[in-house]
Amino acid sequence: MTGIGFNLLPNEMVVQIASSADDSTLLSLLLCNRGLSALLLPVIHIRAFAPRGCRSAIQWAAAHGYTTLAHLLLTHGVHPDNRATETQPPALFEAVSAGNLPLVELLVAHGADVNRTGPVYVSLVHTAAAVGYANIPQLLAAYRADVDKETPSGMYFGTPLHQALWSGHIGAVKALLSFGVKVDKRDSNFESPLEIVERLACNGSVVKGLWESMVEIAELLVEAGAPVR
Repeated sequence: MTGIGFNLLPNEMVVQIASSADDSTLLSLLLCNRGLSALLLPVIHIRAFAPRGCRSAIQWAAAHGYTTLAHLLLTHGVHPDNRATETQPPALFEAVSAGNLPLVELLVAHGADVNRTGPVYVSLVHTAAAVGYANIPQLLAAYRADVDKETPSGMYFGTPLHQALWSGHIGAVKALLSFGVKVDKRDSNFESPLEIVERLACNGSVVKGLWESMVEIAELLVEAGAPVR
């Protein structure tokens, strides 16, 4: 399996072969072709502790968007929340940040903690709202993620709804409202979601399309029970 013939195999097949090989065979593969080291890094990580400061196997796969490799790791018993260090966000944060819905589905189906917070105390739902993905908050909510989680006192934004509003992601706002998030909470500026919409709508630099969206969001907030001054 070495030499040109092995090099011509699809990457996923190479990983499958390496994952079933014993340690000595895996070492031989790496010695025969140094270029395989990056490709086979997840397989190597399954069998050894990650060096300090590096990503764990599942983090590495998620960071690169390799859903097939993540599935391979999970089926070999790797926990979806494995991290090389406690200060690093788990793989699910990588998948949510990238909007990789299949990978998010895979990780949560294998038991990833949907209520874990990241290094700056934001939740996964905050992360999805910040980058504007509308379908991911709904998936996380289905796995009992706290869609109303507030950032600690002094941290900006407040709830994921505040985050989505300030980030200007109307689709994420609508998604959050569709499954009943609280509309009366205040952010670190002591502003309610409706007051944020009023401020954004009154901003002279807001383009017509966004202004019209803000009017729609204001109507949805009022319908959901947002207090009106």
